[in-house]
Amino acid sequence: MSMFTTRASSFAVGFAVASAGGFYVIKEEIQKNHEALARECSTLCDRVKALEARVGK
Repeated sequence: MSMFTTRASSFAVGFAVASAGGFYVIKEEIQKNHEALARECSTLCDRVKALEARVGK
């Protein structure tokens, strides 16, 4: 193998590993933020229902 081939393949492997790690971190952040947003939406829905019940009486 030539030096260029070795360096190019090392770069490609490093890039692939870094990309996989980056995608994993982003996926975890999206999942965490989605769960937080779902909790907030649930709380908001409960508040709206309580207000509608008070106004409806």
